[in-house]
Amino acid sequence: MVFSADTLRDIIDSNWALTGRLAKVPADNMKEIVFFYAYPQVLGNETTKAVTIQKINALENERVVAHPKHNQVSDIFEIEIRYRTFDVQLINRDIAYSDLEDMADEVVRILKTQFQPSSDTGAYYQVSREWQRLDEYSTQQPDLRRRLRFTLTTLTTDSTEVYRGFGGVLVYDRSQGTGSQPGADYEYSEVFNVKHNGGFKIIKELTRSSFGIPKRFAGKFEGTFSFETRAKQSDIANGSTTNLLDNIGDLLANDELPEVFLVQTVNNENNVKLNQTTKILVTDFQQLYNVEELVSFMITGDVFEPPVFTKS
Repeated sequence: MVFSADTLRDIIDSNWALTGRLAKVPADNMKEIVFFYAYPQVLGNETTKAVTIQKINALENERVVAHPKHNQVSDIFEIEIRYRTFDVQLINRDIAYSDLEDMADEVVRILKTQFQPSSDTGAYYQVSREWQRLDEYSTQQPDLRRRLRFTLTTLTTDSTEVYRGFGGVLVYDRSQGTGSQPGADYEYSEVFNVKHNGGFKIIKELTRSSFGIPKRFAGKFEGTFSFETRAKQSDIANGSTTNLLDNIGDLLANDELPEVFLVQTVNNENNVKLNQTTKILVTDFQQLYNVEELVSFMITGDVFEPPVFTKS
């Protein structure tokens, strides 16, 4: 991980898009702008509108769960939003609470843009957010405060070469498939639980000189490839191309199954990607509708030749 309090402060500051009363730069004669800090404000000298980020401890040294072959590491940030009201009139209080909610929404928007579990700014398999209300009403100008506990969690090992299962992608390669092809390679963005097995079958034969121990010969290659994906509207019933889930296993005009080329890519801490290209014929399509879960599909196919591995 490479993020500290000042780095996160700079990210929120540079992406802040609110205007008017909640702008970060003065507009006309407006003086009360939003300030951004990476340290606590001095008591009694606080700015009226502020976003403050604090880090509890050093990077990768706040919450560590050690396992035999990997560590679960969490970095914890506290993001506090502060908005001072100027009086207790109801109309001004309504404006203050509305502005406070807008500031909180803007912070969450930026965090979601920058720190999704598979974002470009860091590989995290879990991101959690939890708000607290810390309003202070003991003065004639109450301080409205919200504190967000923001946690980024990832997996690490002693070797930076180990590939991570989270943050990978699965892409339909249009250049080698058969059937109706999309205009460009297509990424299945909601994929999880990708599984592959395969190999050459062993043929065993007894000969006069084998004394009960069979000779072994390589037979035909066999394998299966499966993946699950959340039901996304653009993945299904959205045209006639083979990459769509409702078409991927349909027979072609010659009564043959289309050849589907899938490229699975995973990454490591060295940012060296491992690409696995697998050619399959889809043989099974399962719809998974559980009442208390997101709708998903499971696609399974026969692998008809060994996969190809490359690094990039």
